[in-house]
Amino acid sequence: MLPDSGPFLNVATFCEKVIQSKSGVLSLINVVDQHNVMASGPGAPDKMPKQTINWTLVLTFRSGAARGSKQVKITPEDPSSKDMRTFEVPVRFEGRNRGSNVVLELGFEVEIPGVYWFRVELDGEFVTKIPIEVTYGRTVVSA
Repeated sequence: MLPDSGPFLNVATFCEKVIQSKSGVLSLINVVDQHNVMASGPGAPDKMPKQTINWTLVLTFRSGAARGSKQVKITPEDPSSKDMRTFEVPVRFEGRNRGSNVVLELGFEVEIPGVYWFRVELDGEFVTKIPIEVTYGRTVVSA
């Protein structure tokens, strides 16, 4: 993939929901980049409880000179720089300014607060990284 020949990344984000029309046009609902975990009460734990985040990752590309199928690989990395479960999906490019969308509903577990990075590769070449910040807050109520 030559930098000036394509494909070109157009959008890379997380959202809560995607609506895709019959013509392929996407509507992204509630674009997000932060997940807040709250605990309260006398038993609120010091350590953040494990959570599953169910968001949709949206990547849109423009083909440029690229034609044919390629593999998109998404590798999440937790705040301690540990790789998590990888996601892979094929994408097809038709050349010129034709668009290709990747809409991937992800359910992934978070165990510690901090910034989780999602590394995006196309046929093994780095494209971008998308961050999600996870915060943990607790309110301890005395009995």
